[in-house]
Amino acid sequence: MKRLSIVLAGVAAAALLSQPAAATPVTFSQGYATFSQSGFSAAGLFDGGSYGWAIADSNGGTHSQSALLVLATPLSAGSYDLTFVANQFFECCGTTHTLGEFSFGYTTDAAPTLGSTQTLVTYTGGSSLTGATFTFDTGRVLASGGGVTDAYTINGTISSLAAITGIFLNVYESEAGYPTNGPGRANNGNFVVTELTLDATRRADVPVTAGVPEPATWAMMILGFGTVGTAIRSRRRIRMGALAG
Repeated sequence: MKRLSIVLAGVAAAALLSQPAAATPVTFSQGYATFSQSGFSAAGLFDGGSYGWAIADSNGGTHSQSALLVLATPLSAGSYDLTFVANQFFECCGTTHTLGEFSFGYTTDAAPTLGSTQTLVTYTGGSSLTGATFTFDTGRVLASGGGVTDAYTINGTISSLAAITGIFLNVYESEAGYPTNGPGRANNGNFVVTELTLDATRRADVPVTAGVPEPATWAMMILGFGTVGTAIRSRRRIRMGALAG
């Protein structure tokens, strides 16, 4: 009976620990950009109170730029499924202000800066609130169609041997026919991302670090130890019985 109880407990523990991880909202503490339009800072991507991030300069032109969002709590080393949602609900001047060509990346620098080395996300798909379509090419996302305002949901994966400390949103001057060849689809090539959110789901099928067993493996090891211990105790009882007889 004790052996059966140990087996059942081990199986239950393994089943519980092998359940898919839930998506965790990632929070940001600081935001920086290579350039920000006045009143539209990178911190506006997550502060919940301002217009968001935009990049029109004083001459009305737009160019390739990057925003860095520093994680309030780094993601531990491992592999993750990511879901980015870029809300673009700014309305002005009778034109759309949605993203045209862009990418997402991450850094593992202990103190991330705009100059930190970044690794681009591997994309697995995307969707749009108003029907925009996406082309994924060489680490970039190219958007077309959709409404005057929109929300892009971009899915991707990353795998890192070090803690993830920062997320990049990169925007690119494009030859895709956007106004002034800017990265956005406003009349001057600008865009406004009013909010950027990120959910991260840890992948249970990839070890956290080399040589460290997954939780389900630990459960099976514990089950094995328990079974071996039960067998040893049973043998001892049999031997003691034989000696007593």
